[in-house]
Parts: sequence; C-alpha cells; structure tokens
Amino acid sequence: MIKLLIVDDEKLLRKGFIHMTDWPEHGYCIAGEAGNGEEALQLIETLRPDVVVTDIKMPGMDGIELIQIIKSAYPHIEVIVLSSYSDFPYVKESLQLGAADYILKASMSFDEVLCALGKVTGQPGGNPVHRRPLTPEKGQAAERSDLFYPDNISRYKELLSEGQETRTLSTDRWLWKEIRPYIEGGDLDGLYRGICGAVVEQIENGRPPEPYGLKKSLVELGYMIIHKLDESGVNPHELQRDKVALFRQIESAFTFDTCMDSFKAMFSAIHQFLAANVYPMNKYSPTIKLVVAYLHENYAQPELSLSDVARRYHMNKSYLSQLFKQQVGENFQSYVTRIRLDQAKQRLRRNEPVNEVCFAVGIDNVSYFSQLFKRWMGVSPSDYAKELID
Repeated sequence: MIKLLIVDDEKLLRKGFIHMTDWPEHGYCIAGEAGNGEEALQLIETLRPDVVVTDIKMPGMDGIELIQIIKSAYPHIEVIVLSSYSDFPYVKESLQLGAADYILKASMSFDEVLCALGKVTGQPGGNPVHRRPLTPEKGQAAERSDLFYPDNISRYKELLSEGQETRTLSTDRWLWKEIRPYIEGGDLDGLYRGICGAVVEQIENGRPPEPYGLKKSLVELGYMIIHKLDESGVNPHELQRDKVALFRQIESAFTFDTCMDSFKAMFSAIHQFLAANVYPMNKYSPTIKLVVAYLHENYAQPELSLSDVARRYHMNKSYLSQLFKQQVGENFQSYVTRIRLDQAKQRLRRNEPVNEVCFAVGIDNVSYFSQLFKRWMGVSPSDYAKELID
C-alpha cells in the first residue's frame, strides 16, 4: 500500500482530500495529515510516506521550504504540489526543486489526483515516466554546448525567414503579458519562431544558452501555459494528463534538434487543445479584452466603475455595458464583485483580518463588505475564515 501525507493549512481541504474516495481500493492509504511544513516533517520522520501532497502557501514553514528539505533529506519521497491560481511563480520554484507535478485546487478532481499519483508511483490511473533529476547530479559533468548544438543551424534560419517577421523572445524569463497574445490568437507557430529566433541569435553571437538551462526554461513555459489555461476557466485535462511525458522528452534530449522537436511536439499538443476547446478570451473583442485585463489589474481601486472604464476606453457607458454583458456573459458590476470576492477568499485563507481584506480588495465599507460576502458566499467573512481553521 502506497502511503500518502497531505499537507495544507486549510482543514476543510485536508478532510475533503482524505474523504475523496476509498483510497485502499486504488492502492493508497492516507498515512497522516499536517497543517504546515513543521508538522509535516515530524510526521515524515515517523510515518515515512511515499508521496507528500502539499500546499505552497502555509503559515510557518511553507511548501517551498518543505520541498527543499524533503528532496535533501528524503530524496526517494515524491512531492505533488497543490496550487492556487495566483501561485505560479511558487509552482515554478517547486518544480525546479524536484516536485513531480502540481494540481490546481480550484479544479481539483479525483481523476486528476489519481492521474498525478499514478505518474509518480506506477499505480493505475497515470502513465509512469522515468524521472530524470531536475538538476545536474553532483559530480556529473554539465552538458557541453559544443556537443549539444549543431554545426549548421540553417534549418532554423530558414524557419525564421518564412512568413511574417516574428518578434524575438527572451528565454531567460517568461512574461505572461508577452506570451498571452500568442495563446489567445492560437499562434503557436509564431511563438515557436520567436523562441527559435532568440536561441539562433545567441548561437550566432557565440553565446549559446547552456543546454540544461534552455531545456528547463522550455519546460517552465509549458507549465506556465497549462497553468494559465486552467486559470482562465478552461480545464486542459488532456494537457494535464500528458504534460509530464511531454516535458520529459524535452529534458532527456541530448541534442538541440531533438530538444526543439520535442518542444514543437508540446506546442502541437497545446495547439490541438486550443483548436478543440475555444479559449475564453478568443470570443472577446479587442476592447473587451483590454477591459477585462484592466479589471483584474485594478479591482483594488474603490473608485473602479463602469463610467470610469468607459471614459478610459472612449466608449459610451451604455454601449460598453451592453457589449460587456453580451461577450462576457455577466454584467460589469457582477464581474467586478466576483473578482473582489475571489481575492477576498484568498486573503481570508491566509488569516488576514476582515477589515484589512475589505480595503485590500477595493471595498471601503466593512459592513457593506460583510453583507456582500454573505449574500454571495452564504456565510460571513469571519465565519468563512473560522471554518478554515476549525
């Protein structure tokens, strides 16, 4: 029986995970549960679990520090991360430290959990894959650039000369604001050319990217895209299921050509998914895309209103209201309220005081905030926070 340890500061989530199914029927048992990293380490020492499923943001020792210690002291233990929508930078760091996979809390289903567990344990429900170290082993020579990169890069220069001019992207750090237009437009070929252009430019300048760093960066981009698709309301189940195998192909590549072929295969899978499942932002007009992005960036401003946004984008207030409802499927104020309350729930989960949460999400009246929260969520903010602790 494979032993699992669940680590999360939200008691309700831990209990929900524990009672999600009859675990022994699937070859697993819940060995224990912990509310933070310190408690988890104490249990790991005595229970010796095979897999730790952990949240990232927790009071005291968080998930990042916990993963570091586990991978140093108990390298045989696999780690799966539970992530919130806003956690991607931490998800990225956890994967770099050796976590096997991540699951979004908001869309977590038993099938997805079973699939993630199956990948790292070989149990039914997932496709187990050979896991190469995510960082070079001590004493192992770093991959040599002169052996990794081809003598002739004409194949990639020809690719860049085809079609319209493509903006070169930096492979050192991915910014969603640069990647998002390619995803929304379904232009994965343009994104691939932009990344190839960056690498070709570095090769021609005599400073090719270090092979391990390049492969790690390409895998991080894949994780970012899948995470953002999930965050947008799309459930990329096929990509979640296949991502580890796709990423391992990139990580195991011994040449640049093989690496880029594997990277293109990953993009092909993403492109097929986007073609079959219309990405929500695709249905928005350019103006509504701007408005939606503006609301997500400025929800904390108390003065945010339909009138102000209409003036900002030089539109008639009534027309913007009608267009927004038609394309988004929800009226303007309801959409803003939803953003604010989603952010409020995240802050309450971190035990922030109700009065501070109220002002942090753009509502300047605590009494009104409490009434609004209860009307939407069915419980008051204080009761919501208390349920997470009890």
